[in-house]
Amino acid sequence: MPAQQPDNMRINASPTKEFFIHMLVRDIPLNRAIIDLVDNSVDGAQRIRNTGNCEGLWIRLEVKPEKFRIADNCGGIPIDVARDYAFRFGRTNATPSTLHSIGQFGVGMKRTFFKLGKCFRVKSATSISKFTIEIDVDEWKTRQTAEGAEDWHFEFKTLEDEISVPEEEQGTIIEIDRLHDSVAESFGQDFFLNRLSQEIAVAHSISLERGLSMTLNGIPLLNDPLKLLQSDEISPAYAERSYDNFGRQPVYAKLYAGLSDRSKEEGGWYVFCNGRLVVRADQSNLQ
Repeated sequence: MPAQQPDNMRINASPTKEFFIHMLVRDIPLNRAIIDLVDNSVDGAQRIRNTGNCEGLWIRLEVKPEKFRIADNCGGIPIDVARDYAFRFGRTNATPSTLHSIGQFGVGMKRTFFKLGKCFRVKSATSISKFTIEIDVDEWKTRQTAEGAEDWHFEFKTLEDEISVPEEEQGTIIEIDRLHDSVAESFGQDFFLNRLSQEIAVAHSISLERGLSMTLNGIPLLNDPLKLLQSDEISPAYAERSYDNFGRQPVYAKLYAGLSDRSKEEGGWYVFCNGRLVVRADQSNLQ
């Protein structure tokens, strides 16, 4: 075991919160940041409805110049996950993996908080617990430990464990206000809202097809399912494979190929991972 260096030999290379936040949010588009939160809600829906039927589950977004809000009834965040994993900046080796997950609570949720505004609130309830978190980002950035170092912790505002929560109260609500000026401006533009609506609907078309309800400012997101033509003369090609050398769990892949009545521009590869569209109309190998 190497000998411990005296303090006067140590060099402080820790990041500042201001720099960390700047680097965290600078390269992600605004619409992508919002979809990260939708991904987490969809993960919750898949976790409590592993049969695939999502009837009765919903995700509701309010995207307005004065405030952002996303609410769902998709099972909530367990307290141990919130305390040890969900609000950490990145995943540790000890972070438990979740089968069929999209978001995985890496950096997406926290990145969206900082990308959108200066104050965020999280209220979540499972069948046996409830908690709320409320963070003023400007205050949090100046918070220090007793030793004078930057304090990176968040804190529960309220916490209830080992209780019984009715099913209709289970879910998560995230609110972000004191929005950054550029964010508030985008949220007031019909073009941005229409594009966001389309991108969410396309990304989660399989979940919509399974009955998961999504709304944006009260307007339902409509599913436009991908379909291949089939008749006596033509039928889609299909192949299925499993791969055992990509981790602890086997990876299953299904491949469909055929003709569609969509436009030429919408032709190409469509790749879904755990029910979420990750590549759309890619024609790179067709040109």
